[in-house]
Amino acid sequence: MITLASSSPTRANLLKNTGIEFKQISCSFDESMIAKSLRPEIYVQNVVKTKKEQFLMANGKLTNLLFADSCVACGDKILGKAKDKN
Repeated sequence: MITLASSSPTRANLLKNTGIEFKQISCSFDESMIAKSLRPEIYVQNVVKTKKEQFLMANGKLTNLLFADSCVACGDKILGKAKDKN
């Protein structure tokens, strides 16, 4: 079994739909502390790395962890998360 370190229902559904056995632990994180001036692929790697470090400080004994993140960008400009569905 793996532990999904994410509060994302979409990521949980991806695992569920593939039949992977998992438990989900919410991982709250303020992404504003990561510089958006970075290239998108570097930005998202830094977000995941920092989330992982923060999560492990609180849940250090867990194993088989899955961390993920995404960002929306146009060229090298990170657009950020949508404020609503529109």
